[in-house]
Amino acid sequence: MSLRERNRRETWSALYEAAASLAEERGPSAVTVDDIASRAGVSKRTFFNYFGTKEDAMLGFREPRLTDAAVAAFRGGDGTLLDRTVALIIAAIHESTDLPSTGGRRLALVRAHPELRGRLDALAGMLESLVAPNIADELATDHVPLDAPAERDPDQRRAAATFMLATTIVRFAYKTDLAQVAAGDERPALDAALDLFRDLLRKES
Repeated sequence: MSLRERNRRETWSALYEAAASLAEERGPSAVTVDDIASRAGVSKRTFFNYFGTKEDAMLGFREPRLTDAAVAAFRGGDGTLLDRTVALIIAAIHESTDLPSTGGRRLALVRAHPELRGRLDALAGMLESLVAPNIADELATDHVPLDAPAERDPDQRRAAATFMLATTIVRFAYKTDLAQVAAGDERPALDAALDLFRDLLRKES
């Protein structure tokens, strides 16, 4: 890892730790960006180089994005569409945080302060706008947002179902194998979740 990347990660971690700790101590509404920057020992301008809002810093997330490499891997991968969609969602999550799992700290903060749920849901909703159009492209159809009151053809229904099932699998893996995910090795948890859901669907058919 280069010195620049190491410094970037250290600054990100300092801002996240400051924001999460302040939110735990005072509650999110009583914390300002200035408070977070001051505790982290950086300027307000530096804060906004890393996070868009104070809530993002408290949760340890920034707006997700997909790299060209992640999209290329999705389009050229050998796995099933579901497997590749799970991998694409994980790639987007990794690009949105330097800490995909916080060992339950993020979840505890949201439970203690439900007002953070809206921001977490908004960030999760951004995943659809990134991932779902790629699924539609794979099925040679147009993307229809999940909340759109529109008729869907069979391929559009399949695209929506694939995205929703993939997000459910990712959430299941993160919630039920927290220790493994927190250790930075989520692949076994994801594989196990995929196998379990396939088995359930097989037995229900």
